[in-house]
Amino acid sequence: MAAVSDAKSEDRKEHEPEFCVRERGTDRVEVGARLWGFTVPRVLTTYGAAVDTKIGVIRPDKGKGKFQAATGLSLAYHQARYGGQPNHVFGLTVPVLLLFVTAQRFIVRSISTTGLKG
Repeated sequence: MAAVSDAKSEDRKEHEPEFCVRERGTDRVEVGARLWGFTVPRVLTTYGAAVDTKIGVIRPDKGKGKFQAATGLSLAYHQARYGGQPNHVFGLTVPVLLLFVTAQRFIVRSISTTGLKG
């Protein structure tokens, strides 16, 4: 099991701290969960949670092919409170991930797909 804390993501507009846990069930299936939150006193409070799955659809044996594809499902809840009124957002995301491997050895530090947020 791997745990990752990412407080300084360059791609995120909100710069929310995020904690996620991922567990590889088999060679083709991963299941994970994420929690995030951020607050500016008397202005903004936002938090949420998500459960993610990823299933490798096309994954050739090592050295046999360079193209990989995966899909999954992500269920999320996000609450943003501006001033005092909460906004609730429930999300369902079905991503399609495509990868073309150009080298024999590569390191992926973190890949994150995000669904609809308030």
